[in-house]
Amino acid sequence: MSLIFFKNHIVMDPILLGQIAGGPRDVAPGEQVIFTFADFAGINETDLIRNAKLFQSLYDNNCATPKPPDQPVVQSSVDEGRVVLMWDDRSEFSIDPVTGNNAFQGYRVYRSTDRGNTWGTVITDVNGDPTDFYKPLAIYDYDDNQSGAHVMTDPLIYYNLGSNSGVKYSYVDKNIINGYEYWYAVSAYDGVDDWAGAPVDPMENPKAKNAFYSDNDNTIAIVAKKKSSRIHWRIYT
Repeated sequence: MSLIFFKNHIVMDPILLGQIAGGPRDVAPGEQVIFTFADFAGINETDLIRNAKLFQSLYDNNCATPKPPDQPVVQSSVDEGRVVLMWDDRSEFSIDPVTGNNAFQGYRVYRSTDRGNTWGTVITDVNGDPTDFYKPLAIYDYDDNQSGAHVMTDPLIYYNLGSNSGVKYSYVDKNIINGYEYWYAVSAYDGVDDWAGAPVDPMENPKAKNAFYSDNDNTIAIVAKKKSSRIHWRIYT
């Protein structure tokens, strides 16, 4: 691997020539050898070396990147005037296959009244532009040294890591209207992680596009009905 360091911020020559080399390696006549190269940069030597490690990790893991915790399985019961959500704790034992870490931090509860098109109040970035993130109904997180707002890089938003409330496995929503359809999602999320020496922003489980599909473990659809009670269970075969 060849690394080229430029100490000056200004390159005077408008024509920049570089050379990429690998080896030494003996190649027999007729033998084919596949070389893989990565083109990266850094603001200084430390940043350059860190980026080199990231690219090496990407290559070693077949271009896989860090992932959020495993999603929980959500169940629900409906009474007049309230919905009770319940979920399991499998997310707390998941290991990221890329980083090798267990960075689980907590659960975020969301609700949609338009079949998953939106999930509450949208979070805007520092420029006021809408993002794909939404303000959750509730956050239940570990009581540890990670809490409050974390500045994410992409998008540039303040991500709420929680308030050290402690982890819970149920949520009661009393702000419902009988006859309305609601979608709920419980997303497990992790805290700030480390990947090959570089910080990794928090990640959370995605919300299902179709809450009626049985494999969408963390997302469920409910119709609030007056004077009725039922419990939703998923049956797996």
